[in-house]
Amino acid sequence: MARIYFHESYIQKMAKNEEKSLRNRIMRFLKRIFPRIFSHFFKEDYRWRQGLKGQLEVQKYINNLSDEYEIHHDFPVHNSDIDHIVIGPNGIFVIQTKNLSGKVIFKNGKLYRIRKNVIEDIDNLISQTIDDTYKLLEYLENQMYIKGIKVNLPQLNPILVFASATKLEVDDKKHLRVQILCSKDLCDYIMNFK
Repeated sequence: MARIYFHESYIQKMAKNEEKSLRNRIMRFLKRIFPRIFSHFFKEDYRWRQGLKGQLEVQKYINNLSDEYEIHHDFPVHNSDIDHIVIGPNGIFVIQTKNLSGKVIFKNGKLYRIRKNVIEDIDNLISQTIDDTYKLLEYLENQMYIKGIKVNLPQLNPILVFASATKLEVDDKKHLRVQILCSKDLCDYIMNFK
């Protein structure tokens, strides 16, 4: 079993989740009385819950990696957090998790989501994953500089993972700047990465 580290932000998310259940009951009551005023709160809360659900699904998969791997969940870096970092004998993997409904397609160098017959450009998710990777690289370089460590860092491997609720098609692998996977394929990819 992999060595697993939960950072404070993960624990805070779980605590917020408990707080939100009471908040949700109150909000549902208020929504019945004032529907237009309170409806936007539910959209935000729903997105947050779906995101957390996707992260927990990915966590379940990668926590089963062998003890050669060290896993960090919700790693805080530069005023944000990286969903998952996996450090192993074959590299460092920076994982961004998304739990989207509909179908996700990577074609002609662009990422799209199709939902309810509407095509949406979601290429910004690739940029977000690359940004997280650079933030981690900068963080590691700063820590090494502060501690006086002079070692070449291994390559960081950015991965955009979609939870199982998402149907995924990657038609054009030669233009990938980020590896795009379903959560069920993540561990195999990491263990077989060279």
